[in-house]
Amino acid sequence: MSGTLYRILLPDPGLRLFIAEARDVVAEAADRHQLTAGSVVPLGRAMLAASLIAWDTKSGHRITLQFKSQGPIGAVVADAHPDGSVRGYVNVPQIQFPVEDVQRLAHAALGNRGGSQLVRETQDGMSTGQVELVTGGIDRDVEALISASDGERGALGLGVFVSGKSADSLQIDSATGAMLLALPDADPYAFDELARRVRQLSGTPWKGSVSELADELCGDHRYEVLLMQDLCFNCMCSEERVTKVLISLGPGELRAMAEETGYGEIICHFCNHAYRFEKQALLLMADGLEPIEAKSIGQA
Repeated sequence: MSGTLYRILLPDPGLRLFIAEARDVVAEAADRHQLTAGSVVPLGRAMLAASLIAWDTKSGHRITLQFKSQGPIGAVVADAHPDGSVRGYVNVPQIQFPVEDVQRLAHAALGNRGGSQLVRETQDGMSTGQVELVTGGIDRDVEALISASDGERGALGLGVFVSGKSADSLQIDSATGAMLLALPDADPYAFDELARRVRQLSGTPWKGSVSELADELCGDHRYEVLLMQDLCFNCMCSEERVTKVLISLGPGELRAMAEETGYGEIICHFCNHAYRFEKQALLLMADGLEPIEAKSIGQA
């Protein structure tokens, strides 16, 4: 399952526009983490935002967005790469907001008592920007992060819309986002015009194609589609990485785990995949030998 990313230039007003369609990507995240409507909307919005920022050529190799608060969800984390891969998780996957009220309560899972952080990893190292939460709705919070981190004027619309009466019947009806950035000496009136349209995506589901959305957002302004890219849920976890985590516990802890529980299990926060190492593998690791292959048991 995949979505689509567009990178667009509006040369006359001096604006850049990024669009993401991610219904299937958000649906996969909801399935992996067994999310309810109250959790899937903030996570979906964060994944859209991370994908859009990573799709910007200056962003580097990896983008991580972190939102932490005193709200019921606790934290929302999403990271993305320029190749169109994105992943994410929330601290509390089961938040019982009524489906019919989710859009009205989209900011309530995080609330506005907390902070947000944007981390960029590049060849030159890591850069971090952070601000206090603005609304907890993700869209305005990311705008504040972009302004604080890059000094750029930006506008985001992040629309994740769901239906269904329970977690088992939850459906992702649409997940579409856009990010508008102003180049130096951009036309401020054109920016305001497009920004209004972009921000409307957070509250109004888009039912057309991505190319039709580009036409709608750009209006009468001439634009060029510079590049298109598939967007997919993809996690970087692997048996090798998990093995290194276990080895880092030390021989004593590994032997105790082997004797007390008979196995070791690590669940990836980002994709909810469980890796299980049986007793013999743990003892081999404790002795500094190559472990027997882990038993992949899928989603936790």
